[in-house]
Amino acid sequence: MEDQDRDHISSRSHFSGRSEQELDEMLDELRAGKIGIINQNSEAGWLPVIGGQKYLLIILVVAILTVLMYIYLNYSKHGYEIAVVGDSAGTAHYAGMKVNAIVLRTVFLSACLIGLAAAFKVGTVGILSTSFTDDVGWTGVIVAWLAQLNTGIIFVVSALISMLQHGSTVAAATFAQVDSSFADMLQGAILFLVLAADFFIRFQVVRAQKGGSVNGNG
Repeated sequence: MEDQDRDHISSRSHFSGRSEQELDEMLDELRAGKIGIINQNSEAGWLPVIGGQKYLLIILVVAILTVLMYIYLNYSKHGYEIAVVGDSAGTAHYAGMKVNAIVLRTVFLSACLIGLAAAFKVGTVGILSTSFTDDVGWTGVIVAWLAQLNTGIIFVVSALISMLQHGSTVAAATFAQVDSSFADMLQGAILFLVLAADFFIRFQVVRAQKGGSVNGNG
């Protein structure tokens, strides 16, 4: 069965020119939570390869969406409402904002972006698998926190995390000493250090004195 999967994948024009390592990675994803290859004969729904680069279209679309989301969040009424509700729902309510409507609208927009990301993922590899979303939520939390919710910085941090994950996969396939979970461990270490640094920047540790007073400011 594995040989049949490999022969089928390598024979498709969408996968022509890909290295043995890339084919092995795709087969691992297929076997991990195999549902199937979408539109095996027609390849309908697969994203086109532009200039020999399978991710070029995704990069262009994501770059455009990043600019649009930055404008939406920072220079529109809806973006201002999201910021106010995020800081204090009570304040937003007393200011006359419809908090529930704003939350639902934001959730709907987020769901649309998540669906688009899933379409990019499936359309790139042409494979449906239950393992596609493994650790994606955890990675999203790390990216959002490192970027401090800044839309432009999120784009940069996402690119760096993607390179880290891909590099870890390549290293694990090349060197037996490198564990495949190295990228996850490194991401966790980075997040822990950033959280610790943020804590000590925002707060000051003081020593309590008798009578309830404290030394220092903060």
